[in-house]
Amino acid sequence: MQNSGSGGLQAEATVEWSGWGGRVRGAGGELDVATASQVELGGPGGGTNPEELLAATLANCFSSEFNAVVRARALPVSSVRTRVRTTLGVVDGRHRIVAAAMDIVVTSTAPSIDVEAAARSAADDCPVCAVLRPTVPVVVSVYVVEEGEGKDIHEL
Repeated sequence: MQNSGSGGLQAEATVEWSGWGGRVRGAGGELDVATASQVELGGPGGGTNPEELLAATLANCFSSEFNAVVRARALPVSSVRTRVRTTLGVVDGRHRIVAAAMDIVVTSTAPSIDVEAAARSAADDCPVCAVLRPTVPVVVSVYVVEEGEGKDIHEL
């Protein structure tokens, strides 16, 4: 990320594509993955795709915003797992993202109502949620696991 000079942060990524696939690279050097047209759309698969990258972007952005909210509210949170599913559909004969669903599993000793309120606030403030909100419904589900409860958050 770079400061744009106008008070904003800029991120940059490049896709190099040939035939049915290519590579996605972030300017920061950490993102470097194969991408390919999905089997379901007539491609070979074998790489990530725009819908998966959007899901990862939404999960990452929301998680970052959520962690900022819980820190500001001094809520004790030991772990967060955000799973996002995006849905590609056909609208007026064109492929469009038609839905996104987020399942957030939080391990915390804080009251569930406080964790859920923090998640609602994070969804309201998340920049990627804000971009999607006018055209794509983003459904947020929050599951709070009490610290030491013995549940594995990956099972939820």
